[in-house]
Amino acid sequence: MALAVALVVVYLIHRETGVRFRSMGTRAGLAVVGIVVTCLVLFSVSLGLVSFGLHWSVALTSVVAFAVTTWLAGAAYRSAVENLRRG
Repeated sequence: MALAVALVVVYLIHRETGVRFRSMGTRAGLAVVGIVVTCLVLFSVSLGLVSFGLHWSVALTSVVAFAVTTWLAGAAYRSAVENLRRG
């Protein structure tokens, strides 16, 4: 199921923005996968924390998700630019 959702997201990104992940390079693709996996894991952790009544701790998982996403997005951008320079 997760693979199908990922493929639909990649297709929609390509359709709306014209960005093709294959042309960005392997490292950029792995960074994008890392962003998706990290956000899904932290979302699941947040749901678990809320189910235990720890509503305040969701702020911590949100900050971690923001930091990791920002860092990996920068890595993906740098990799894509480097790949485009070579190509």
